[in-house]
Amino acid sequence: MIKLFDNKRSQFDEEYLNKAKEKAQFMSCFLAIRKEFSKTTCVIDYNKCKLPVLFDATCSGMQHLSALMTDIDLASLVNLTGGDLKDFYSHCAEIVSAVIAKLPHKGIKKKLLNIKIERQLIKIPVMTIPYNIGLEGLTEKITDKFDKYIEEIDGAKKLRFLVPGTLTVDGQPMTITGQEAGKLGSVIYHTVKGLIPPIQILKDYFTGILKIMSRVNKPIFWITPAGMKIYGSTLASTSKRIKTSFLKNAKPVTIRIPTDNYDYKTINRSLMANLIHSMDAANIHYLIKIILSGEDSEYKNINLYTIHDCFASMNNQMDIIEKLVRKAFSSLYFDNNYLKNLDTSLLNQITSCGITIEILDNGVRRACITSDESKPEIEYIEIPELPTTS
Repeated sequence: MIKLFDNKRSQFDEEYLNKAKEKAQFMSCFLAIRKEFSKTTCVIDYNKCKLPVLFDATCSGMQHLSALMTDIDLASLVNLTGGDLKDFYSHCAEIVSAVIAKLPHKGIKKKLLNIKIERQLIKIPVMTIPYNIGLEGLTEKITDKFDKYIEEIDGAKKLRFLVPGTLTVDGQPMTITGQEAGKLGSVIYHTVKGLIPPIQILKDYFTGILKIMSRVNKPIFWITPAGMKIYGSTLASTSKRIKTSFLKNAKPVTIRIPTDNYDYKTINRSLMANLIHSMDAANIHYLIKIILSGEDSEYKNINLYTIHDCFASMNNQMDIIEKLVRKAFSSLYFDNNYLKNLDTSLLNQITSCGITIEILDNGVRRACITSDESKPEIEYIEIPELPTTS
């Protein structure tokens, strides 16, 4: 590789650089290693290269969900249970392809089977499912990789998508209809949701809690294992059109004015994403705590860069960082039952608003809400059961 770079740069570009996904990172690593080779003819000590290395967690959202619910099947798909490394996105692609092959509509099946259902196509759509994305939004993310255009047929305008040859099995560009694109999105959406059952259980749980909080117009908050308090407190707003009196031809503009009421629909839609991101942050808090409290000399002078579930350090420290990230993650969920602590915290929030909680003989929990002191009518709202763990 070094000889090609020094003597045949065009061949080097064709065989290596042009095929690199992150070209700048590839060249940075290559030039650093080339520099070490130029110093000696002995065996290269890669620890002296001081290359920054970055690694991502395996589908972080799924990892948090599987650990939170102790769902062993899902945990094994996202590398939390040891054994051979697995690629959750490739696994989803294989299952989706199998579902498409069994579609009853031969025309749609033929079209969709010619689309490469691979990691590249479904990674982002699958990654957003834990974050409450809907079917329409997921389909849009898939078709973002296609060229969209409008075709007029018999006076009617029809939506079409051009799938590039790089994403087709036969290597030729292919046009699909809006209906066919919708079917592709539907298959991916429902197939992947079937692989991750904890999501809907948690969604229903939080939806029920928010229903109770909406009766008293209070925000919801939770405390991460690291002690950080996260609020879901988006305010609802009203719109008002205004027009300046200084300019005769000025067009009116619409402004949004916040109200005193919370927007529970928006809070609910973003809650799962915010919960998962807060657990990413807690994992970082735990990681830093372990590094700072460590007495081992190998923990000293560690370089750490991080955002969400991405961690970077120098190449000679990356094995240490990986070990500590795993240790921090396991501490999040297995030192305490975080799901139970979360439920207790949310129940305390409900009672702090003056709402009484009753537990019936059959174990059902319900909130007793008095809407008006002058008219002591009580509204009973069932409190969702704490999602059970395996």
